[in-house]
Formats: sequence, structure tokens, C-alpha cells
Amino acid sequence: MRILKDIIKSYKRVEELAEGRISPHVDVKYVYDYLFNSVRPPVDHEHYCNRSEFLSLTYPTPRMLEWTEVIIRVLAGVTTAKNVFVLPAYFGAGKSHFLAFLIHLISIYSECNGLGECVSKELKKYGIDIELPDLPDIPHVFLYHGAHAEAPPWSDVSQALPSKGRIREWISRRKPLLIVFDETGMYDDRFGKDFADYMQILSEAIVEAGVTHVLVVSYSLVGSYIPESYERLERISPIRVDLDVVKNIVEVFKRWANVHEEPDCYEVEVSLTSSLEKDTINDFCSRLKETYPFNPLTLRTLLMLAEESLAKATKIQLTRGLLQHMMKAIRNAVKREGKLVIHADLPEPQEVLIPPVEFSKFWTSLINLYKEDVDKLKVITSKHERMTLLSMFKHVFFTSFIGRLLPSKETYPDEIRLLLGNYDPAIDMIQLTNAKRSIDEGHYRVYKTGIGYLYMPVVGDINIVVKNVVDGYASEDGLKVVTNEVEQIAKSVPKFKYVVVAGWRDSDLKEGKLISFADYREVERFLADHADEPILLVDLRGLKIKPRSNLAIVKTQDVELKRLEEAGDILEFLSRFAITPEKLSEALTLLGRIKCAVDEVLNDVPRYFPDVTIVEEDFLKRILEDFIKARLNNIKSSTLSYIKKGVEMWLSRYSIGNKEFSGGLKQLRRYVNETSAEEIVKKVLNSSRNFVRFGDLWSQWLNSGELGYPLSFQDFVDIALNVCKDECQCVLREGNKYQWLSDKNICEYESPKDPRNAEVALAFINKNPNEDVIEKYLTELQAEHQEAGIRVFIEYSDYVTTRKVPLDQFLIKKTEWIYLRTARIVKEKVVKQFEISVNGLNKLYVEVSRGDPLTIEVSSNEVLMAVEVSLLDEVVKANLSENRKRAVAELKAPQNAGEYELKVSVIFEDNHKENRSIKVKVRGRVKEEKVKTVISESDEVVKMRVLSAKDIGYVLSRLKINKKLLENISEVELTSSVSGETTELNLSLSCKRIDESIMDNLARVVKALESLTETVEIEICFKTSMNLEKSFIDALKTRNVMWIVLEESEI
Repeated sequence: MRILKDIIKSYKRVEELAEGRISPHVDVKYVYDYLFNSVRPPVDHEHYCNRSEFLSLTYPTPRMLEWTEVIIRVLAGVTTAKNVFVLPAYFGAGKSHFLAFLIHLISIYSECNGLGECVSKELKKYGIDIELPDLPDIPHVFLYHGAHAEAPPWSDVSQALPSKGRIREWISRRKPLLIVFDETGMYDDRFGKDFADYMQILSEAIVEAGVTHVLVVSYSLVGSYIPESYERLERISPIRVDLDVVKNIVEVFKRWANVHEEPDCYEVEVSLTSSLEKDTINDFCSRLKETYPFNPLTLRTLLMLAEESLAKATKIQLTRGLLQHMMKAIRNAVKREGKLVIHADLPEPQEVLIPPVEFSKFWTSLINLYKEDVDKLKVITSKHERMTLLSMFKHVFFTSFIGRLLPSKETYPDEIRLLLGNYDPAIDMIQLTNAKRSIDEGHYRVYKTGIGYLYMPVVGDINIVVKNVVDGYASEDGLKVVTNEVEQIAKSVPKFKYVVVAGWRDSDLKEGKLISFADYREVERFLADHADEPILLVDLRGLKIKPRSNLAIVKTQDVELKRLEEAGDILEFLSRFAITPEKLSEALTLLGRIKCAVDEVLNDVPRYFPDVTIVEEDFLKRILEDFIKARLNNIKSSTLSYIKKGVEMWLSRYSIGNKEFSGGLKQLRRYVNETSAEEIVKKVLNSSRNFVRFGDLWSQWLNSGELGYPLSFQDFVDIALNVCKDECQCVLREGNKYQWLSDKNICEYESPKDPRNAEVALAFINKNPNEDVIEKYLTELQAEHQEAGIRVFIEYSDYVTTRKVPLDQFLIKKTEWIYLRTARIVKEKVVKQFEISVNGLNKLYVEVSRGDPLTIEVSSNEVLMAVEVSLLDEVVKANLSENRKRAVAELKAPQNAGEYELKVSVIFEDNHKENRSIKVKVRGRVKEEKVKTVISESDEVVKMRVLSAKDIGYVLSRLKINKKLLENISEVELTSSVSGETTELNLSLSCKRIDESIMDNLARVVKALESLTETVEIEICFKTSMNLEKSFIDALKTRNVMWIVLEESEI
């Protein structure tokens, strides 16, 4: 690697900028006056005003080109982007250079008669590649610079502060228009509120004028102060221009210095191999390629000083431009014949920084420590060792100052960064390691700490002080701290109404959902009083609590620390205080005691660190106290962090209901978030095959300990009603009031007035009708409306047609009950009212024994002409009374058990006819047809219905290849309907001779229908009931099939 003097092609320019013969800052006013008014600039600005020199030294950063293009496009009117731009940044961000570049660009446009291609061609000569649009005319350019604020900026518009109308008029006569403000805050300082008012109305007028009118405003910010005019500009939401000069400062430097050489990483690797790991060297070399000729860590220090966040937080500022400091460092490195710029080459601290007033005493103390170390270098005979030590002192000085203002562990150099940050191949590596060793041995005021090297007055060992105070605290004190941390962690677990902690406290705590008892024996009473609410109990005391399904209990599990790999950092932390516990519970107790000790020391630092009290300077005393407090707070923060980590390991088991799991609070959170309350309630509802009270269902679930989840009783009822509504499968009963179907094709449920005593039953079990429950519902529905003279119909779709069946007839059609989930109730006023009783009972169904006599009586307020009663094949005409308002017929019940339809036909005097049906149940055992959607091999199947064209084709193909099934088919009925704007089709096809060819024909018909509609249904009847093979049943599981089976039951 060559020495720096040999690689810098423009060293004269470097010296001129370093010495101030070239201004480190661009004054845009000089550039503007030179380009537009032919005013000769000062000598130190000639480089910025001469186009050729300016463009030669200008490195085109990506953001600079991007924002230039945006502004020019707005001037050209080829974009709809906003036209007010602000550049709020701190010193050294490149604002003024950007504005100078923009003004040079407008000057070139003037020479190119507004042609963008001509301008781009001119810039390309200097390696600046940017595509620019044509301008419709040469812009009017107005520049206002705060440092030259002799007159108010509105003097170009009017003598007094102009109105918005006057500004609009002035703007309208100038198109395109570019107005530039630089160092704008100085106008605020001089003209105050008037200037803020002017900037507000000017920006609003520019926005109203639209494209081809541009306002660019630059502010040099200091600390957290924001000028009022900037706040006014913010009201119109301007575009904020963010530049990237600092990010690209090395490339900017190389452009100025004319450096094109790359570093020799091989030489670096050879010289560092004996001292550092290969990966560390490779990383350093990789970064060196980006920062050459600057040592990467030296450049990092310089850039930290120029960091905007540092300036904003602390009012720190670079006394001159960042680039000038780099030039000074290069000049120093050249003088010592260096190959890289290191910290030793940076200017002295007083030349680089102006500290904030509030940190001036701290600054002074640091300077004194630094100077004390520098004075000791006079006795060092080795030039290289002296240079290396100076470099390390500067390195630590700057990072100590930055670290004090913006604390960060990464700010301070550790051993490796101290070596690498001051490495230069021109200096022997032995001198570098010797210099570090002498610092480590304590010969200088640089202090090696756990976070790195820094300048700070040495104080007593904080860990020893804390350890001595820890001994004064009992185990219970530590457990109270642990309990507090447990409380904070546990209350973040969602969905529990209460989080109860059984631990150690001086007094009860009730904070939101968190409850922590001083007397842990109160826990059991609280749990009993709140059984209807979900509770999380964190049990640190080992209580014996009866489980229930909405109670989660997190329990401790003590283990030996040496068995916990993840507890290694806890042991290492405790070892700093000469403490070595064996078990996790002991470690947590000790951590709690450490926290108590740290709080005590923090409250009385002078008592525990008497060295602080003898420091005479108050501010330095406060610095020492702050340093100690910062270290104590770090210990406290680490302690709480380790308590939290230890608690997570300690609380490693949890139970919910009667099931126990590992994983503690973390796993409980996951369980609660991933478990569905709806699924749990569904499973509980599945047990309600007959009407059962919600209160009984709740108690059954609560005490079973199964299906644990944080549910309250009210949540349980609400979720149950939602599940019932979503799936339309529940009948709700409260007293004599039933709820299920509505007149809207949806199920409706009102919240019960007394939810604990309200009853619920499933209308469907495994998708099959629950006949007892449905029958009770339908019977009550008829009775509810019969007295009011209303006849109820059930309207439902069987997937092909929509049917409306009187409720008394529907009650007998059990095979149709499968469609009730999508049915609706239709009510119609009865035209002619009459009552029917069988054996004196006015019901929709009656139960009798075989052969019992049946007396059917019809009574009405209107005159009857005839009444006819039929049961099976027997038809009887009823005898009319003398006034013909009453009719009586006699029949006998069938000899076979079963359900029969007793039909009653009533003809009134005006020939109006009404038909009614009564269900007659003949007691005994009988095989009845029932509809199922799920069957097994043991079911006796008599029919099957397939309810979609796609599934019909598949079923026909399966039947065709099953000879046994095919031969047992007695009849196939195919129905379909299509209704549309251009198509109307109603098809009913019945086949009673079945073979393979018929199956093929049916399949073709279905295929043709499939292109028109999915509303196709086929019913396949078997000659004899049969048990189907499992393979056939499994093949149709996912198909839309309903099965009609024979089931024997007692009636």
C-alpha cells in the first residue's frame, strides 16, 4: 500500500480547503450573483462559482440527482408533484452545495435555450449522468440568503408585507419561477413573525400557482430549535428533501482529492494475522475498501460527530464542514507519511467540536483527562508508539464524549476496535499492541470497563457495594420483587377476566384485572366467589386448588441451575456479586434482593460512594453521580431482565381444567390464542340431545375439567347462541316459548331473560334430524298460532324445487325434516276456522294402541256441508249434527304399530274446502324411514338422493360397476329445473327398468343439464333394504348425498 501523498492527485486543493483558502461552506449568494448578476465572488468562492471547477469537484450522490430531477420536472410542468420543497438539516449535510448545483443547472439551461438534452450532455462531461426535461422558458430565479438579509425578502414584491393577492399577482407574471431560500432561519431571527407570515402566504400562493412554480427553502437547524417560518411551511405539507452527502462522504472526498486507488488488503492481512482472528481481519478489509484512504473506525468516529441525531439531541455542531476536517486529517497523515488516516490525524478536539453549554464542564473535565495523557507522551521515545498512543487517546476521547451525550454500549471501543481503529500499515503492529498494553496496565486516564474504553474518573467497585447491601435483605424481600415481576408478566395473558397471584406482598393489590393477595389463603375464597368468570391463577405458594374448566393455574417447578443451559447468563451475572446459588428459586430470590439493594444505593449515592463527595466541582460531581447511577440502573435493568427470564423458566407448568401442560405462561398464551371457544361450546352443545338448561350445561362443563378455556357463563351463552344461529341446529326453550325457525330463511334467537334456566336442544345430531326435539317444536308452533286463526306452513327447498307444506302435513313427512335448517315459516290467516279432535284431544298427533276406536270430531262456527275422514284405505263420511256445525266419524286404529296420517276433508256450505292432517301414532315397535347424511355399514338403506349434477354423474358411475346394487334398484327418478331470462326448464324423468344402458343414458342427460344448472336431483329406490359396503360408503362421503334408512324404534 502506497503512502497517501503518492495517491492524492489534487493535493494542492486538499491543502487549500484544509487551510481555508477554499471556503469549507458554499455561500449560494456568491454563486447566484456571479451567474446571474456577473458579480465577482471572493477568492475563497471562485471554485464554487466557476462552472468547470464546481462540476469537477461535485460528486453526484444518488439523492442529489434524484431531487434535482424532481425539482426540474416540476419547473418543466411534466409532473403533478408538489412544488414546495424544504431542506431542514444540520451543518455539513450538503444543503448549500445542492442549491449551488441547482442554480448552476438553471444557468446551463439558459445557455441551452431550455433544452434538457443539451444540459444533460454538458453535465456528462463531468461524469454527472442525469436525464432532464425541456423547460418551456428560462425560469425566473430569485435567491434569498439569510446571511445577506439586508432587506426583507418581500421587497421584490412590495415595500410593505404584501397580501396573498399581491403575491399571486407577482407570481402570475413570472413563469417558470424558481424561488430559493438558504439559511432561512436568519430571516426569522431578523424579521420575526412578519417573516413567518410572509412564508406562509408565499408558500400557499406557490401551491395555488401549481407546476412551473417552485419554492425551495433551506434551514440550518441547531439542536431542537425549530424556526417559526418552518412550522408555518409544515402546514402545507411540503416535500422534505433528504440528502445523502454524509453517507457518501468518502466518494465526495475522493472527487475533491482526485483519488482513484484501491487499498492493498493483502498487506493488511499479513500485518494483522498474528494479532486478530481471520474473520475480523476480513471484515475490516471489506469495510476498508469502502472507506479508503480512511481507517474505517476512524471514519466512523468522524461520522458519529456529524450524525444529525447527535446534533439534534445535544446542540453539538462541527465548527467547520465535515469535508474540511477530512482534508485536515489527510494533510496530517501525509506529513507523517502514513498510508491510512487514523484517529491521531484528526484535528485536536477543540478544533472539531463546540460542546453544548450544559455539557461544557463535562467537556472541560474530559479535556483535562485527555491533556494529562497527552503530556505523558513526552517521555515516550518511539515515534510510532507515541503516535499510536495519541491516536488511541483521541479515539477514546471522542467516543467518551459521544457516549456521554447519546449513551450506547456500541459507542465505546472494545479491545479489537481500539486496535483496528488506530491501525495504519505504516506503523509497526508491535507498537500498536504495546500501546494498548500500557493503557490496560493503568498508566493513563483511559479507563477499561465492561462496555469498552472510556475517559471517566475511577470510582469504587459498584458490584462490591451492591453485594454488601444485599446481605441486609431477607429472602422474603427478594420474593416480593419476584412476585411483582410475576404480576407484570401474568397480566399480559389475554382473555382472562382476572389474573390472581398467590405470592408475597405487604398488602393486597387490585389493578385492573390483576389481583394479588397479601394473605394467600384469600385466594381460594376469591376463586369460589367468581366461578362464573375465567381466572388465571399464578401459584407461587404451592396451593391445592380444585380444578375447573375456566381456571388456569400456572405452577412453579424448581430445578438445579447447572441443568438449565439457558440459565448460564444468570449465573454469570450473579457471580459478579460473589453469589453462586444452586437452584432456580434461590437465584430468583437473590436477584430480587439485588434489586432491593440497588434501589437503596440509588436513593443515597453519596453515602455508599464517599469519593464523590470530595469532588469540589459540582458539575463534575453530578457527572460522577450520573455515571454511578447509570451503572446502577444498568445493574437494575439487567436484574429485572434476569428475573423475567428466570420467572419464565420457574413457571414452567400450567393446567387448565384437569389437564396439565409444560411450557408455562408462554405456552398458555399460545394455547389461549390458538384454541377456539366456538369449537369448545359446540362440543358441549353436542351433549344436549334433549332439552337441557344452560345452567346445567355450564356446570357440567365447568366441573368436568375437560376442554379447558377462559370462558365466563355469559360468554358461554352468547357463543352458544351464535353457534346455534350460524348452524341453525338448535331449539331454544324458555318456559312455553320456543325459538328456532323464522320467516326470513335464517334462525333467530333472542337472548333469554333467565339464561341459566333457559333450555337448549339440538335439532340435528351428526347432520341427522333429532326427531323428538323437532316434533315438540313443530307441535308447539302449531298450537301457538292455531288459537289466533293462523295456519302455519313450512317453506323449504329440496335442492330442486321450493315447497310450501302445511305444518300439520309437514309434521308427518319426517323424511323432509332434513331440509329444516334452510326452511322458513309462512303464516296465513285461516279463511274458515274449525277444530278437529281425536278421542277428545285437540292435537296435531295422538297416541293409541293397536285396534283402539278413534272418534274424530269436527266443530265449526260455520255450517258444514260434508266431512270425510280417511285412514290408510278406509274412508268414512262423518255424521253431521242437526245444526250442521258439528260432524263425528268413527274409525279403528291400524293393527300394526307405526305412524299414520289421518286425513280430514271439510266442505263448507259455500263449497269452500279445507284439508287437515292428524298424525296417529300406534304404539309398538316399528321400522320407520329416517333421513341421514352420514351412515354406516349396519344401516338398512332403502333410498338415496343425490343433490348436484356433478355428484350424480359420479354416483351413477359407481352404481354402474356394482352389479349387486344395480340389480337391486327398483326405480330412478330424475328432476331438474332451470329458470332464467332466456331459459325455462322443468324436467321430471322416471325409470323403472334399470340396466347399464339406462345408467349411461341418465349420465348423458345429467351431463347436458350440468352446463345449464347445478339444480339437479336424483332419487334411487332399492327393491329391498340393504346394507352397503364400507368402500361404497367411503367413496361417497364427500358427495352431496342423503340416505333414507329403516330404523326400528319404539312408538
